[in-house]
Amino acid sequence: MNDNALRTKDDLQKQLDEQLSFLRTSADLYDSGSEIEAKRMAATLRILLHDTSHSTSLLSSLELKDIDFVDSSHEDISNSSMTYCGLVSQTLGLSRPRYVALLDKAPSILRSFSQWWDYIILKDMDGNMFSRKDLVLTIANKDGGAHIDPKVPLSYTRLQRGESTGHMWSYDGQCWERMEGAELATIRQIAHEVLKTLEPTYQRKLALPPGTITFSGIQLVYSDGTTTSGNTISARKVGRNNPCPCGSGKKYKKCHGA
Repeated sequence: MNDNALRTKDDLQKQLDEQLSFLRTSADLYDSGSEIEAKRMAATLRILLHDTSHSTSLLSSLELKDIDFVDSSHEDISNSSMTYCGLVSQTLGLSRPRYVALLDKAPSILRSFSQWWDYIILKDMDGNMFSRKDLVLTIANKDGGAHIDPKVPLSYTRLQRGESTGHMWSYDGQCWERMEGAELATIRQIAHEVLKTLEPTYQRKLALPPGTITFSGIQLVYSDGTTTSGNTISARKVGRNNPCPCGSGKKYKKCHGA
């Protein structure tokens, strides 16, 4: 029962084809509106990419880790107190604002695997920084990808709840809500990068409702317009020590940013 058979290269290639099929299927479901599919994508990405002292990633088994990986992150132009979401943008339009993976809309460069895997692609207002490796392993190992851990890092919990990004939205300027889902949209874009790396002909365009715009790194505010045609839109970023936009009179970090 304890004897092990060494997998052949053909068998490993078949396993790779299956995992990429899983990744494409979850990506399609995510794009159709099932954003929790990002958790299954994280588990697949872990199988493909993550090596430990006790386990070997599928790409390492196939000696594919020495190829260059597609990096579609945009430059961090924020200062140290602002959020940086390097693989996603935010939407503004008639529907609820949300984080989106730009897919093929994002320009890209090539990096070695280690540079790509450990590159910081998300930074929150608490000063926490996340690499692709950090997000993939946390979601896969602790938040439902392949396992649910009773304890998760506080930095991830605050990111997941939209508490540490500082991105909020309101339809009327009075009732404010945090934007959630930055980590899931980021996983979607990571999956897109991996698919484009391993399948160079893979393409997927971002589909958004008419009238939707995307942008990065600012505060979202919907407000009622004074004109008869549609809404006017304003945008701003709330610093941790600035007054909370909900009108409570408290600093943002003591109110909605708490």
